[in-house]
Amino acid sequence: FLEDALADDAAAPGRMEHALDKAQRLLERVYGTLVKNNHDFNALQTMMASVDLFSPEEWDELEPLFGRYGLERSARLPGKGKDRAYCAARQSHWSQRAHRERNPERRLVAQAAVERYGVLIREEGSGR
Repeated sequence: FLEDALADDAAAPGRMEHALDKAQRLLERVYGTLVKNNHDFNALQTMMASVDLFSPEEWDELEPLFGRYGLERSARLPGKGKDRAYCAARQSHWSQRAHRERNPERRLVAQAAVERYGVLIREEGSGR
């Protein structure tokens, strides 16, 4: 991965420092993505360990949101009309739930939903 990403920079004399900086940025981005996906996975595991705590409608929304059927935006937000406004509304909904929730499993899942919707909003804003 690094050899491919840095081939041009590493081959040029005197550009090794630039190549190392570029490698560090790439690895930080990959690490950030892994941390976010791991958070989603933990939320899914929490849901699966506490099936009765979530309604069928919550399952329908949260399973894809947390990446159960793929990590692409279209897999996380299946169907039409899942734009920035939808994500903001759902983020607000789950934020309110997280603040009111007494059950620790439901609170963890609600907080994870708030974070994932935030990521989706930022990604849409940056054109990803």
